[in-house]
Amino acid sequence: MDDVIRFVQKPERGRVRVIQEARELYDRIFPPKQQDKTPISHTVGGANAHRGDEAQLS
Repeated sequence: MDDVIRFVQKPERGRVRVIQEARELYDRIFPPKQQDKTPISHTVGGANAHRGDEAQLS
């Protein structure tokens, strides 16, 4: 029962509408690329990080 009603002023509604329209237009001009389903296994940093061309010590 703790519903919160937020008053949104008219200029704010207009701003939200303009942003939504701009996003739709952008997506029509530059359609989102299809995500490649291959997993990415790049890791950076960490205590055990090393370069591939370095000799590994035992």
